[in-house]
Amino acid sequence: MDMLLRRRVKLRPKGRPAVTPPEPARLQSFAPLDPVLPPLCVRIPAAAKMLGIGRTKLYQLINGGEIETVKLDGAVLIPVRSLESFVARHSITRKRGE
Repeated sequence: MDMLLRRRVKLRPKGRPAVTPPEPARLQSFAPLDPVLPPLCVRIPAAAKMLGIGRTKLYQLINGGEIETVKLDGAVLIPVRSLESFVARHSITRKRGE
């Protein structure tokens, strides 16, 4: 009887995990599919990355009316021109020596 139990139970070597860890998640590429035609709209994560801010801050800007959105079948899209105009409105030009 002990012989049967020993065959079924496989001991793993020390220092090794019982289960192999999953591969790290790959970052989604936000580059346009066609480099000749830039996208008209981007999704929330891409827009946040383009502005260099987090999603929460982006949603605050959307709710405050600073950035326009387009809804398409439940997906929230941000027009790239809205991001560009937001950056232009909040750009500060400084003179040399200030």
